[in-house]
Amino acid sequence: MAPEAIEKQRFNIFTDVWSFGVFMWEVFKLGKEPYPEIRNADILQFLKLGYRLEQPHCTKAWYDIMFSCWNIQPRARPRFKELVQKIEVVMEADCTYTVLS
Repeated sequence: MAPEAIEKQRFNIFTDVWSFGVFMWEVFKLGKEPYPEIRNADILQFLKLGYRLEQPHCTKAWYDIMFSCWNIQPRARPRFKELVQKIEVVMEADCTYTVLS
């Protein structure tokens, strides 16, 4: 969940983008739980300190897309239209398949 969603229970397109980045991470991690070693009560502080999910088994280009979704400043996160464009570029540049292990 985005920091502002945890802190203020505020949900909008910016928090959706954050969640999409986490969803992408979960896909590349084959459904693994994000932040398994962090207690729920500590996640907000963890995120405010700048910690993010580690790069899963994927190219830097895929991780850069995920990471851009996790900007602490909501308005600095990409819009979904921009995410679609970035994903299309990465998919065209990648092999004919992506390894999800």
